[in-house]
Amino acid sequence: MTTAEILIHPNEILRQVSTPVETFDGELRDLASLLQSTMAAVRGLGLAAPQIGVLRRVASVGKFLMVNPVIVWRSEELTPLEEGCLSILGRRTLVIRPARVEVEYLDVAGALKRVKLQGTMAKCAQHEIDHLDGVLIIDHVAPLSSAA
Repeated sequence: MTTAEILIHPNEILRQVSTPVETFDGELRDLASLLQSTMAAVRGLGLAAPQIGVLRRVASVGKFLMVNPVIVWRSEELTPLEEGCLSILGRRTLVIRPARVEVEYLDVAGALKRVKLQGTMAKCAQHEIDHLDGVLIIDHVAPLSSAA
């Protein structure tokens, strides 16, 4: 099983916006396989292509391999979750996100898919899609309010 090195913050690649996938070929299938095997090797819940140095809009979220994922619906209900990140070692950050989302994406063959996620998997999808936009969990930390 081939795995990739996971980039660690502050690597500048983690801050770049990924390019949409336009070609569904062997190279994409290889990237998908590498993402999934790397995620499994480190026992992660999700992993995005930028985390292994590839600026393409591809993410592994649990059992889903998502190409060009887009959140098309978010619940109004927000819930907190202490999130960790494979690219930010030894730090967990409390992030408040929608409790449920619906994600539209393409599979590695280019077929359109849509999935409703809730709980941890909803949070994971949002986290990985953030990676595709150069956003990290540390960007979600709310500033402390000051007393007037």
